[in-house]
Amino acid sequence: MDSTKLKDWVELIGVSALVASLIFVGLQMKQSQEIAIGEQYQARAIYGAEHLASYAENEHMLEVLAQNLKIAYDAGDFDEAINSDFETFGSKYVAFSMVMASKSLATVDNYYFQYQEGFMEDEAWAAFRHRFRVAFRDKYIQHAFLGDPQQWRLSFRDLGYDLIEEIENEESLNKSTK
Repeated sequence: MDSTKLKDWVELIGVSALVASLIFVGLQMKQSQEIAIGEQYQARAIYGAEHLASYAENEHMLEVLAQNLKIAYDAGDFDEAINSDFETFGSKYVAFSMVMASKSLATVDNYYFQYQEGFMEDEAWAAFRHRFRVAFRDKYIQHAFLGDPQQWRLSFRDLGYDLIEEIENEESLNKSTK
């Protein structure tokens, strides 16, 4: 092999190595950006959950929320099950339950986002999704979700609607087998 061909091969190998290293650096940058976005989303979810928890922990804030919910109750904004809780337990109980339901939904949305971004294994998500499906039977969680679905990410809304459909299908099947 003459020196010109050898030089061409060495240059080709060098350029190929340079291209491969640039691709690798690009992939690392993309992964770093995805991790940063996941961390930002989680930080916002934690802040939101803490903010909601502050309503439940602060007697004055809980009282103000309870008064606002009482106005909504008087206007007929709730379903029969929540209305029953207003009558049985009072507006403060309903306010606390609403806050905790919203906090739970924000946490689940964060978990779902982490799963979608690849930061949670399929097996872990399947177990968590099952627990969420069980929790989604709660009237307060359903109300917090359905009361203003636009507050949730589109993919999380789709998950919520899927879970509601699964629950309704299961309940329908249970009724038909009785």
